[in-house]
Amino acid sequence: MAQPLIMGGTGFVGRTVVTAAMAQGHDVTLFNRGSQSMAGTVQLLADRNDADQMAAALTGRQFDALLDTNCYTGAQAQALVTALADRTRRAVMISTAAVYSDEAALPPDARLPIGGASVWGSYGADKSAAEHVYRAAGFDHCALLRPPYIFGPGNSGDRETWFWTRHLAGKPVILPGDGQTRVQFLHVGDLAALILRLAGSDRTGLDIFNVADPETLSFAHLSSLLARIADVPDQRRSAGEAA
Repeated sequence: MAQPLIMGGTGFVGRTVVTAAMAQGHDVTLFNRGSQSMAGTVQLLADRNDADQMAAALTGRQFDALLDTNCYTGAQAQALVTALADRTRRAVMISTAAVYSDEAALPPDARLPIGGASVWGSYGADKSAAEHVYRAAGFDHCALLRPPYIFGPGNSGDRETWFWTRHLAGKPVILPGDGQTRVQFLHVGDLAALILRLAGSDRTGLDIFNVADPETLSFAHLSSLLARIADVPDQRRSAGEAA
């Protein structure tokens, strides 16, 4: 996989994937709106919601693999797949564990039907629609990755930082329900390494992987763990206690 096309590439996950790909010596092409640049890459500028812009930007280009780090809807997936046509035969798409239903056990079984959990609103349903497009696209190899919460350096989501900020300010951490909801995590560096490994493999057909650290943590345990690391008292409260 000498020449990957990376959708996005300047956000939390995308930047980590790009950095890892460049460290392996790949010639990276980014496809985004150009709000940020990354030295050492070729950058194609287009809005992925505009099919005509994408088709024009991709004209005359071929890639060893597509690495889609920021596809959120079926429409986005379809526009990209159509614009790419036969420009690459391999694809890795970052989906989400939110595609599973509310009743799915933790960890979920990748063979379960998808459609999205209600707790995630339209996010899980939209990601499910994007998966269906990729599955029907006819790539020689297509890998769909379903991570849970992703953490690590450069996280733009207010997840770890929310806990840290509350703990370090001496403020209570209000947890949903009784605080015993269990979740899984995945380090962004591990996700990037897996994406590149799959993109450069000789696998064929469709692969669907749940990707996560095998340990599940309750929100209460997570709060205690982060407080201990910060060497501050854990002032967590459940939503019921805070009411």
